[in-house]
Amino acid sequence: MNQNRMEENPNQTFTVSFWKRFLFFRAIQKADASRLRGLLLGGLNSNAVLYYGMRPLSLAVKYRNLRIIEILLEFLTDPNLPDETTGLTPLIHSILEDSSLETISSLIFFGADLDQKDGNGMSPLHHCVNEGKLLPFQLLLEKGADPNVQDFDGVTCMNLAKSSHGMSEFAELLLKHGADPMIKDKHGKIYLM
Repeated sequence: MNQNRMEENPNQTFTVSFWKRFLFFRAIQKADASRLRGLLLGGLNSNAVLYYGMRPLSLAVKYRNLRIIEILLEFLTDPNLPDETTGLTPLIHSILEDSSLETISSLIFFGADLDQKDGNGMSPLHHCVNEGKLLPFQLLLEKGADPNVQDFDGVTCMNLAKSSHGMSEFAELLLKHGADPMIKDKHGKIYLM
């Protein structure tokens, strides 16, 4: 009979659900691997919960704890789910937050899409060029990112590298990985070196 009361009381269910989510995100923030593992083993779906619009894996990347990131990935957290508010993926967060090659490599190993664009149409490679992050840029290219990927305006990473001072290393890497320097953006513009 007590079990029936819980099923009839939606507030009770909400409260339990709320506290599980609270403890889940707290475990990510505090790097509490055993609690996180316990909640995931208990059936919490890490793909279905958000923390102020941010996905659990993106939050783990923000807190820079590779162990927590790998636990989430081992429990089938989707590395390609973008945040609801920004459209950023965990891979893009990693580039913007800390550029840890270990984190980026883990995300790639567990299936992160190297060319997935954010809400503004920028790929991980675009973010690397904009942020001047050469080592993650090189890693992404070596792992197979498309050197000719275009944003929503048709701008390639080569376009960005050619239009910014001090980006010759980016341009050289792009050429080495097969980038076409003559791709025009959607307005027909070719960028000069």
